[in-house]
Amino acid sequence: MKKPDAVKRINHKEQRIMKDIDHKLSHDIIKTAVAHDVKVIKLERLQNIRSATRTSRKNNHSLHTW
Repeated sequence: MKKPDAVKRINHKEQRIMKDIDHKLSHDIIKTAVAHDVKVIKLERLQNIRSATRTSRKNNHSLHTW
């Protein structure tokens, strides 16, 4: 069964919004690092993040779609 076009558009819009927010956040992180003369930015792997966090109806959607 195919998704109706409206559902597809909403999903694509949500994906574009999340990608844009990620881009803006990463840009701000780099800008802040440069301003404070930071040479190294460490990242962590977020594998198993779903099993490591408490689940609730409030954050369930954002946790699983981000």
